[in-house]
Amino acid sequence: MRWKRWVAIGVLMVVILMTAVYVYLNTYDYNKLKPLVAQIVADATGRKLSLGGEVNLEIGFAPALVVTDVALANVSWGSQPASWPVKARSTWTPNRSIFYSCQNPPIPA
Repeated sequence: MRWKRWVAIGVLMVVILMTAVYVYLNTYDYNKLKPLVAQIVADATGRKLSLGGEVNLEIGFAPALVVTDVALANVSWGSQPASWPVKARSTWTPNRSIFYSCQNPPIPA
């Protein structure tokens, strides 16, 4: 009977941990990442990224970061100031495939 108690405690700890992670992810302010993302895009492309709207997390089967009011500045020789104006955009977070590729590297021939 003692082992059932330890199993119950283990299951309870897993449920508490999952609940804590869920609450943390739902309450985190993803808007704090906007300057960092804009700087990374500017360094990589040489163009300014404007993130005017909110950044929110949608938790579901495929978790997604939803970014609203996004615009990427056009190249200097472009005819319009923004080459990529978007009102709402979903960007999926990495899923299991990234972990599978790390666990099963290609075998050299």
